[in-house]
Amino acid sequence: MRSHQRGVPLIKNLLHVGGLSSEPWVIHFGAMLPPMVVITHDTKTYMHQAQELAQFQTVQFKKAQRRASAMTQKERRELLLEARALLKESTRASVNGDAEASQRLQAKAASRKAGAASLCAPTTTRCTEVELLKGLEDASQNLRRLVTNARSSDSPHP
Repeated sequence: MRSHQRGVPLIKNLLHVGGLSSEPWVIHFGAMLPPMVVITHDTKTYMHQAQELAQFQTVQFKKAQRRASAMTQKERRELLLEARALLKESTRASVNGDAEASQRLQAKAASRKAGAASLCAPTTTRCTEVELLKGLEDASQNLRRLVTNARSSDSPHP
């Protein structure tokens, strides 16, 4: 169990930055507030609000998810624009009487649309009502069995 005192640095040597006059201090002001890093350089003192490691990792994970989602949306948009352009070209080809080129372009457009559809965000797995009720029934039977066993054993608990 570690003791928390207000204003007392808990961790020294957190950052190793060249040119510092003193070692950085990390100060915790309770469990609900983020830690503060105090750095002294020459005659100036800098204070910086730090993040807990778990919070930092969560933020980085969310940023990576947003970047991946943005890239997927961009690829999907580009594929759809390409498919639209191919459909326009196939319409022009069919108007000009070139049915073979029109079919070829329509096939390419369908391929691009299929690629765009595969880039959609993955759907979450949803349980059907029957599967959910079956799972609840199994859990209920297991709990009933555990309670019955506990009551029948020589347990000091009633």
